[in-house]
Amino acid sequence: MILLGPPGSGRTTQAELIARRYGLVHICTRSLLKGEIARNPDVGKIISQSIDTGSAVPDEVVISLIEQRLKQSDCRVNGWIMDGFPQSESQINLLRSMKIKPSLVVMFEQPEEESVRRLQVRRIDPSTGTYYNLQVNPPRDEATASRLVELPEDKEAIIKKRVENWNSQVSNLEEAFKSKVPIHDYKSMYKRWWYRALNGETYVAWPGKVK
Repeated sequence: MILLGPPGSGRTTQAELIARRYGLVHICTRSLLKGEIARNPDVGKIISQSIDTGSAVPDEVVISLIEQRLKQSDCRVNGWIMDGFPQSESQINLLRSMKIKPSLVVMFEQPEEESVRRLQVRRIDPSTGTYYNLQVNPPRDEATASRLVELPEDKEAIIKKRVENWNSQVSNLEEAFKSKVPIHDYKSMYKRWWYRALNGETYVAWPGKVK
């Protein structure tokens, strides 16, 4: 199963919940990239610069990490849910070359202003790596609140650049997975996903188009 969507659309939140609920391996592109930053300083500089400026991380970096992860035994044994990949023609071609045909691909629709609104209130605790939303999921203690920082990628100009990058790939992704993609817009579907997620519930969308 693959979850795709613009920045701030909740792919990772839902992937984590679904993975726990069904015992799947969660393959998070962002987590793989963060891990590579820590392991490989030279490549890490390229990744960090791309993320901080809202540019796409080079395909050769992302593809290598995803391919290695998909080949690990737990993915074959337990199945997997992946968020944030693929996002380019080269990344789509990796899945084809590995003869991977996901059972379901979910693509979230969300306007740019909603991505900006959500991400501008996102903060991270650098000590734990935990993300917080200052409006709907703020930290419960003052010590944590005092440590929170805003990421460079969550600045308005960077968010808009990331949304632009996403929009440039949507038609290619829809074409590549046209038999697998239900599309749910943020007004009618995403709010139910988001608020149920905050309550620890899982809402799984099955094929069907909401417009």
